[in-house]
Amino acid sequence: MSHTHRQDITFGLELEFLTPSCDGYVYEDGPAYHAPTRKALALELRQLTHGLGIAAECNHDIGCFCAVCMHAPAKDVSPGMRVFNAGPSDQVSYVRPCHQFFLIQKEDLVSPQAKGPWRGIEITTPVFNMSELSAGLPQTKQVVSALRNMDLDIAANRSCGLHVHVGLRAGLRLTLAKKLVTLVMLMELPLILPLCPASRRESPFTSLITEKSRFVVRRLDLDEMASALRAEGPEMREHWPWTLGDSTATAWNGGDPVALQGTMRLIWHSRSLRELAEGLCKRASTRTALAIRLRSPDGVQVEPSSVDPDGNAFDFEGTQSTFEFRYPQMSFDMPFIKNWAELCCKLVEIATLDAPAFKAKLQGLVCALSAAKASGNTEWETILGAIGLGHQVPEWREQLRRHAGGEEISHLGEGGILLPE
Repeated sequence: MSHTHRQDITFGLELEFLTPSCDGYVYEDGPAYHAPTRKALALELRQLTHGLGIAAECNHDIGCFCAVCMHAPAKDVSPGMRVFNAGPSDQVSYVRPCHQFFLIQKEDLVSPQAKGPWRGIEITTPVFNMSELSAGLPQTKQVVSALRNMDLDIAANRSCGLHVHVGLRAGLRLTLAKKLVTLVMLMELPLILPLCPASRRESPFTSLITEKSRFVVRRLDLDEMASALRAEGPEMREHWPWTLGDSTATAWNGGDPVALQGTMRLIWHSRSLRELAEGLCKRASTRTALAIRLRSPDGVQVEPSSVDPDGNAFDFEGTQSTFEFRYPQMSFDMPFIKNWAELCCKLVEIATLDAPAFKAKLQGLVCALSAAKASGNTEWETILGAIGLGHQVPEWREQLRRHAGGEEISHLGEGGILLPE
């Protein structure tokens, strides 16, 4: 079924899983020991897919070699990766080369309870235009099908996630990012959390921003009760419909409108994308289930504390920084993957609304929540309908039925091994 999407939004996926080591080393897990496994997987993907850009990561200094790039034609090797298949010519061209391929990388994951050493793998997709989503993710479907049909064993467990990155072709701006964080703060409990299995709710890598982000923790810390908490700034008043005077304790504000208002004031007081990204982190600087992945002006992913070669803080305004939604578990089920990608893109699309429309949308969503509660309807179904994703409801009902039955990742057999198609 085709649905209309904003064409200035871009997105990409991260698929995490495990496969047996192809290098023969049991205890070592450094990049060099991991390289033969990445190469073997790249060769399988090249053979089992058609017309896709396939590459594998190289983790070593320039001038050195590993199993991935050794004996490769010079034209196929660039800093940090080797290309195994060039892929289509119509990929998003303004991003760095590593974001134009299905890139096979090392990932730290928990090995399954199976014989032999296993290697954690992450495949990042190319940066996609929205036409890919409208078509049903045909490129990703090829890769998932190849994983299910290759000679290598593939496994997944609770340590494996499906991460959705969403950005804008023109680059990320602070005000839009504040709107997205505001929207997710409101929708995390009634919409996003019910779609996740218990393991994702309990994982330290997918902590809720409504519980563990610095914005919430700082609000609870009396030492941080600065001027940002005393009043709404003009930008917040322009986008946020409520003041303390007209807020009452209800389910949508967690029964504590004062606390929610304080958190929102901190979010809207953020003076830069760096500050907003740091506020989404936990105290230990680890990421929560929603992150802003900052990229320098030349597209390199950096941490919020990074500086440029001259020692100055990067200005991330207008860069190809992205929102990273880390909520869902890994899946080999294409409707599940597509639904999450569509949901995350839709949330960013709402954040692109101008101030009056965004403010009205927040009011409309809260009214929908209140109506759902009064009528006894399911909140997440009501919200999906209110944001134009009601067509997803039947598939989500089936997915939640599987969650209730203990099946978090579909198509796995004994030992968490991926079943063939």
